[in-house]
Amino acid sequence: MKYYRRALYDQFVHFYNTISDDGTSEAQLRGKIGGLVRRARKEISPDWPKEEQIHQLLQLFYGDWGFHCDPEDYFYARNLYLPYVFFNIVKVCQ
Repeated sequence: MKYYRRALYDQFVHFYNTISDDGTSEAQLRGKIGGLVRRARKEISPDWPKEEQIHQLLQLFYGDWGFHCDPEDYFYARNLYLPYVFFNIVKVCQ
């Protein structure tokens, strides 16, 4: 399973760098993602049941980190632009 996680992670980084024009280096992007993962690992115990882990992860994203759907700007093209969405998540988490 670890191989598949790594492959997904690598594809995310590759896709981000392919479509992004913000000058973020691969090392910077991996650092930002790593920071989010470290924060999530602090909040979510591996000893908890899977259902509780998922619940807490959703709470982090939608509650604590403020990732949500705003019906007023749901259809804006920028909301489909991964660097914009990712930057806003990272900005909220700092």
